[in-house]
Amino acid sequence: MTEHVLTKDGDPTPLPHVWLTSADSGFLKDDIMMYSHAPLASQTKYRVKITGTFIGGPLNLDWTFTTK
Repeated sequence: MTEHVLTKDGDPTPLPHVWLTSADSGFLKDDIMMYSHAPLASQTKYRVKITGTFIGGPLNLDWTFTTK
């Protein structure tokens, strides 16, 4: 991955977060983990953007989620 960003949807300011891969933790084999440094606000929409390469091709993921 070349970039991983967590923001409040509509606000370009990145939120501090932790990004873990199998290189960082023995319990992550084919997975990644991302979590914010601070609790996320309730009833708030967030956006995650991940870019890089995967199996030699481009990887561009972008999704939103809303907390309860």
